Amino acid sequence: MYDGGVLDELDKVLDKLCAAEPTALADGQSIEALHRCLARLEAVATRATAAFDASREWESDGARSAASWLTATCHLPSLPHDDACASGVAFVTCLWPRKPGLAVTSAPHRYRP
Repeated sequence: MYDGGVLDELDKVLDKLCAAEPTALADGQSIEALHRCLARLEAVATRATAAFDASREWESDGARSAASWLTATCHLPSLPHDDACASGVAFVTCLWPRKPGLAVTSAPHRYRP
């Protein structure tokens, strides 16, 4: 099911960004664009994680929950409340809480402090 096409492209773009001098991205417009892209990528990961949880694919690896699978496989911090994170929005909210002081507006590319 893994389709590396778009993720491979993203990986290449991230490699270029990581290789860039930090000062080349230190202006206000670049900082705004980087944080906008980060918020969008977190939204994609959150939606995909909710779908992964619902698919129960993690069971084939012997995991007792998607949260425990993520903890072991993706090296995420252990969650004391993974029963509360069993499905859907509650699940992804527990794994990827919003950053303090950042509210996503209705427009997918805008945020406000």
